[in-house]
Amino acid sequence: KLVPVPQTLTVFTVTKTLEQDPGTKILLKWQRIADKLVEELFLRVFFTISGNNENKTVAMSYIGQFLGEKGTLMEVMHKEFPELGLTQKDCMEMSWIESIIYNAGFTTTSPLPPPKVLLQAKSPLGEVYFKAKSDYTKEPIPVLGLKGMFKKMLEEDAALVIWTPYGGMMDKIPEAEIPFPHRSGTIFMIQYYRS
Repeated sequence: KLVPVPQTLTVFTVTKTLEQDPGTKILLKWQRIADKLVEELFLRVFFTISGNNENKTVAMSYIGQFLGEKGTLMEVMHKEFPELGLTQKDCMEMSWIESIIYNAGFTTTSPLPPPKVLLQAKSPLGEVYFKAKSDYTKEPIPVLGLKGMFKKMLEEDAALVIWTPYGGMMDKIPEAEIPFPHRSGTIFMIQYYRS
């Protein structure tokens, strides 16, 4: 079902390391609010490993897309999630098709490649082979569980974990309407990737 999209969307990426989020305060807050944010805002978290062997850490990239202009997004974020520290400089306004290019990983800076790059059906990362598994959370993961996840990621080294919030429209679809059980009550999906 097609839905109207505003002329201007705003995207952003804010990355924090474990050292920049001691006690995982930002991540704990994200778990409590991500599925309850305004429907115009979609805010995922990508967990990757950064640094070398001596300075290896987990980096958490908060990647957002807002159906609207930067000023309105800033108001929402200052009210709902000031802990993230989003600034106007972090935000890029663009059209919907440009946001597809941005989210596909082609670039995170202006100028973006033209939309025809999507027709080439080539990933900006080249050929990537991976295994992925998913879990669904109904309760926030406590600090002890987060520490276990970070420890495992640091041991594995090449892992990617993505947290995708549910809520919004997913909460509104009655259980009997479609054959997908993870709706009302599911906070977010956890995807684990291994290459």
